[in-house]
Amino acid sequence: MNSYMITRILFLALFALAATMTIPDAFAPGKDVDVSVLSTAQADRLFTEFKSHTEIPFNYPPDGCYARATAMSKIAEEEKIEMGKVWATGYLRVKTKSKYTPTIEWGYHVAPVVYVSDGGKPKLMVFDPSLFDKPVTVDEWTAKMNVDGNPKPHLDKIYYGARYQFGPLDTEPKKYSWNKEDIETSKEVMEEYTETEKKLEALGEGFNGGGSFFGSGSSGSSSGQTGQGVR
Repeated sequence: MNSYMITRILFLALFALAATMTIPDAFAPGKDVDVSVLSTAQADRLFTEFKSHTEIPFNYPPDGCYARATAMSKIAEEEKIEMGKVWATGYLRVKTKSKYTPTIEWGYHVAPVVYVSDGGKPKLMVFDPSLFDKPVTVDEWTAKMNVDGNPKPHLDKIYYGARYQFGPLDTEPKKYSWNKEDIETSKEVMEEYTETEKKLEALGEGFNGGGSFFGSGSSGSSSGQTGQGVR
């Protein structure tokens, strides 16, 4: 057995006994969604696992959060981890790690969540490698999207749903399993924005943000120092 297989078996064993808690399901009022409870070490390892997937365009934050969140949730499911999703809606403005789109404005943003505990009360933590280098609390996540400017940003609503949900609450019904069309769309979006990442990287240090860059079919854009997208 090679070292990769041994590492893979150990990784699966690490999460096999994960407990679960619940989050409220906005797509089915009065119902809850089961979400795994991980230790800090498990959560950090899962976050690292997500970042290792180069097919997920974490370095293109203007658009595609719905695809990234779905991809991460499916990877976690393969590790026997049940993730939920959290949405933030409003007029959101965020500073990113991208030198190409350092400030972005969104109508909504979504990312996967699990509970994390090291013996104390579990905290719901957000996994968003496009914005952070580690899992963060929901409060930390939403605070990131409140960068001052004109017009002034505002957070209208935070709500939760199952990992199977793809779009925001006002665009789709409750889903109880993976939707084939959502998965295909997710792959197409990630392939498109992975190519966009490569094009941006090819611009190198000579890119100063003075012009506009639009991904093909993208709802996000970079113009000057700000990208605008509906996510």
